[in-house]
Amino acid sequence: MTQGEANRMTEGPPLDLAQRFANIMLLFLMSIFYFPLIPYMPLITFLAALYQFWIVKLMILYVHKRPEMFGSSIAHFFANSIPYFMLLYGASNFFWLCSLRTDNEVGVVSLFTCVAYIILPVRTIIDKFMSQT
Repeated sequence: MTQGEANRMTEGPPLDLAQRFANIMLLFLMSIFYFPLIPYMPLITFLAALYQFWIVKLMILYVHKRPEMFGSSIAHFFANSIPYFMLLYGASNFFWLCSLRTDNEVGVVSLFTCVAYIILPVRTIIDKFMSQT
C-alpha cells in the first residue's frame, strides 16, 4: 500500500458546497422577505450565517476532505442576482404593508423603485463609470 492510497482511505467524504451555498441563499432570501414583519431579522440572519460558517469550517478541518477549487462563477451569480433580491424585497414590502395597513405608500414606492432598478440599465451605467476610472 502506498502513502497516497492510505491517505485516500482515511479521508472523509467530500463536502457538498452546493448545498451549503443553497442554505446561505435560502437564509438570505427568507431574511429579505420577512424583514418588513420582523425588523430584527437581519441580526438573526447574520448570527445564523456566522454559525453556519464556523460549522462548515470545523467540518472541513475535522470531518470532510478538502474541497476542490471553484472559479469566480458562483460569486458572479450572486452578484448578478442582487437586483432580483431587491425586487423580492420590494414585493414583500408591498405585500406585508398592504396586509397590515390600509395606506400603503411606502410599499408602493418600494416596489416601483425595485422594478425601475431592474428595468433601467443601472448596472450598465455603473460598469461604464467604473471602467473609465
